Amino acid sequence: MFPWHVPGLAVRRRLPAAAAGALGMAGYSVVAVSVALTPHDVPVDVLLTLAAAGLTGWWTTVPGALWIGVLGWFFYSGFVTHADGQLGVVGVSDALMAGALLVVAVGAAAVRPLLLRRRARAAQAALSSRGGRRRPVVT
Repeated sequence: MFPWHVPGLAVRRRLPAAAAGALGMAGYSVVAVSVALTPHDVPVDVLLTLAAAGLTGWWTTVPGALWIGVLGWFFYSGFVTHADGQLGVVGVSDALMAGALLVVAVGAAAVRPLLLRRRARAAQAALSSRGGRRRPVVT
């Protein structure tokens, strides 16, 4: 239905935006439960939220990453800044966090194809330097 690797493509396909939104919702829910159940300080909570945005953004497209960044701010505002689930804007820190979530998620989505293409080119160059022969795989 949605093949991850298409022969001839240097980059594997990524999750569509809707699937990434569902994955992001699950990831941010885990972060929210972690924040609620353990006594973290704010920098750890921020790092957990940014890590969830980056990991989810890695597996999706840029439009999906935009959605992940916005969804991350909702979770950050509702469960980290306000522990009772109410959305609210505290001040400049919320705008900075929203921007950071967008940059991390979109950055991960934009960097992934570049790294995978570079890796594919390096593998192709290594294969051509060996005369097109592959080494036997020992299992």
